Amino acid sequence: MIQFLILVIALFGAGELRAQTGLLFDDVYLKHISGNTGHPERPERLTAIRDGLAKAGLLNDLVRISPRRVTDQELELVHKPSYVAIVRRELTNLQGVRELSTGDTLVSSGSLEAAEFAAGGVLNVVDAVMAGKLKNAFAAVRPPGHHATPDRGMGFCIFNNVAIAARYLQKKHGIGRVLIVDWDYHHGNGTQDIFYNDGTVFYFSTHHYGAYPGTGSTSETGEGPGAGKILNVPMMPGAGDAEFLNVYETKLVPAARQFKPDFILISAGFDSMRRDLLGQFNITPDGYAAMTRVVMKLADEFSHGRVVSVLEGGYRLDGLAESVASHVKTLQAGGTTTAFDSQAGTWVININKTQFPGGRPPKRQVTTIQAIPGGVKNVTDIVDAEGKTIHYEFTAMYDGKDYPVKGDPVRDAVSIKKVDDYNFDVANKKGGKVVNTVRASYARDGKSRTMTTTTVNAKGEKITASTVWDRQ
Repeated sequence: MIQFLILVIALFGAGELRAQTGLLFDDVYLKHISGNTGHPERPERLTAIRDGLAKAGLLNDLVRISPRRVTDQELELVHKPSYVAIVRRELTNLQGVRELSTGDTLVSSGSLEAAEFAAGGVLNVVDAVMAGKLKNAFAAVRPPGHHATPDRGMGFCIFNNVAIAARYLQKKHGIGRVLIVDWDYHHGNGTQDIFYNDGTVFYFSTHHYGAYPGTGSTSETGEGPGAGKILNVPMMPGAGDAEFLNVYETKLVPAARQFKPDFILISAGFDSMRRDLLGQFNITPDGYAAMTRVVMKLADEFSHGRVVSVLEGGYRLDGLAESVASHVKTLQAGGTTTAFDSQAGTWVININKTQFPGGRPPKRQVTTIQAIPGGVKNVTDIVDAEGKTIHYEFTAMYDGKDYPVKGDPVRDAVSIKKVDDYNFDVANKKGGKVVNTVRASYARDGKSRTMTTTTVNAKGEKITASTVWDRQ
């Protein structure tokens, strides 16, 4: 009887640790085209973000990250040395305000330092997330970067901060596949150009095709190894929360699940917000929160929750402050409104609704779930009909690999594969052999779950039994 109870015991819930969210913000970024220039990409964007985070009660809970200067070697992960030389030559000892010779990017005496510390600061953020010090982070940097190509600064951009971070993740940290999600109103032509023939970086963009810089049609899908790794989804002017969320759920999610990213970067352009000075979309702060949850859900599924969001556009200051606050609040929450978190907690077996063939039911069975990035920690106690207690525990990832089980006399290993947000397939093993399989199905209201266990007896017959659990 005890053996059967152990075999059908609930193995896990779903969720993620509430690790802290980081913030990259520094006064060095205020030096870029400071003063009364009338330019929309102005220092007040960052002070509005900072004040908005404080007003929302979020600022003190964010882990502050210090920036650093990017190296030439790091810049040349995506930019040509000749372009880096142009930037240094034109911006060093610059007096006043002028335009970068490669295109429509206004620069001033503090622009070179700001650009170097923006790119380098994002790399510090990436390092902190990869080290496990943070689960995710928002980088409030300027100048922005997604228009910068390998050999040209344009569209208010000097260095491509997100693209450099993607390559840095691969070169320094051994990350294989990086997903870049770009929700700026304007297409990130620079990021697309850099990875168009790559294949290890997937670029997804929602934008107004026809607006600056005129790129981003659906026909631009990548070439060579990068074929199919560029997904442009042009949006119509006036598109708002519902339209964007539909695209993220029906376009981004399937593409990302096929790509299986090891790390996710967001080119967080907030000029897609309602009434932006340079945009015609209609996204509200709630819309940005919903899009963030979609991205975080993918990160939970494939990249151990690792997300770094980097500021791009967004020019109406009050809307920028509100939108960033909503975005960051969602990063901090860790997607608590998704199915992942609704299923974690303490579960008690419902004796009256559970099948117990061949023996008496236990007095009590309790499973306590602690979520970890990409998997789960399970602690279970069984009090059998005779009052004896069995205690076992394990930690397992959702990757289908075998993980040890401590204290269980029936099994010594478990493997878990995620089917979707509410269904999981489990294999329990002893001595390398499967003793049973379990389909764990969670109710969408998070209140109950059903564990359906299949065992093959000595005659080769399949025996199926179910246990029903209530969330305490």
